[in-house]
Amino acid sequence: MEYPEHLVQFRRACSDLRAGKRSHARVLHFGDSNVAAGVWPARVAAVLKSSYGNGGPGYLLPYPAGSYRPTGDFQSGIKTPSAGPGIDVFDRVHWGGVDHWRILRRGHRERWGPQDGHWGLGGVALAPGLPATNGKNAKTPATQPLTLWTSAPDLQLTVHSWSPHRGERLPVYVEHRSPSQVLRSGGSLVVQPYGHVGTERLNLRARPNNRLLGVVLERSRGVVYDVLGVNGRRASALLSEDRVLWSSQVAQRQPDLVILGFGGNETLDEHLSPKHFASQLTRTLEMVRGAAPEASCMVLAPVAMCERPRLGPMVEVQRTAAQAHGCAFWDTTRVSGGLNSLCEWQGRGLVSSDGLHLTPEGYGVVGDSMAAAVLSVLDPKPTGGFDSP
Repeated sequence: MEYPEHLVQFRRACSDLRAGKRSHARVLHFGDSNVAAGVWPARVAAVLKSSYGNGGPGYLLPYPAGSYRPTGDFQSGIKTPSAGPGIDVFDRVHWGGVDHWRILRRGHRERWGPQDGHWGLGGVALAPGLPATNGKNAKTPATQPLTLWTSAPDLQLTVHSWSPHRGERLPVYVEHRSPSQVLRSGGSLVVQPYGHVGTERLNLRARPNNRLLGVVLERSRGVVYDVLGVNGRRASALLSEDRVLWSSQVAQRQPDLVILGFGGNETLDEHLSPKHFASQLTRTLEMVRGAAPEASCMVLAPVAMCERPRLGPMVEVQRTAAQAHGCAFWDTTRVSGGLNSLCEWQGRGLVSSDGLHLTPEGYGVVGDSMAAAVLSVLDPKPTGGFDSP
């Protein structure tokens, strides 16, 4: 870990959490498809939760991670092989009916709805309308609710939604339940805590022209690790978000650590110079710092790749930007042996068929390495946290 001194706030939060001086230590992990795949951050989250307590799944995108278009029901926050032997800190969260809603996000190869920046913390929102087909149905109200249920009875639910109408009390609501309060921030963000939820199915509906940005499921204390990866994303994508809405959600999450895991798609873009990337990353880090000035910050290099001469200069851009903005830096390429070393992993079943992404086993190796690096900064000899499910 380079510049580990910049993780001081996260270290303090985890120490206070273990000592019972605070209820949560929260991480926001933004990134591209490597993050959206879930295995890499899940490995890190598993180690942190096992050491300091399981605070629940956290902020969940209303969208299957790693997919471009949902085709049916899916699960998030699920235990995967990445959790490691004997570690079960993930809670099954089931979603149903997502394919009956419209997906709104920043475009990637195709149009995904209004490019107005009102996509929320994770860059993906759902609206009450059937998916567009050849320009049709986009404004047809969805007849099916979005269904959510979990296997854990001790979680607290909070709904994040967006409304263009300042007088709209419940832009997105849970049927047959009333929120304990309705919080408004930044004019358009509506946050609705619903308290403890059991294992029953919850139906979420949105009023016309409103959007579901995400839901939060947390326990009363522990580490909460928000995985905010979207396929095809770059660091500059955060600059397309509505600044007030995005910053309001970051403030609501009260992060102790913000991680930026980009660089892969930027490296593949032959038209993006390192100088231009440096400018984009600088502005993105300034945006993050402005929204969470007290939080620790970490920049991650992309995975090593294979025979990509541009990778070295792009990683140096990230290292320089991290140092300049008071962020720790973790060079992911070193896990497999350094720049362009991914070729060596291909014969070991650690790289997917596209030669760019990793298999679950490969992401597990990367996650293990990063978890060890983070934990060594937080507590060289962890003694175990309080009891938690």
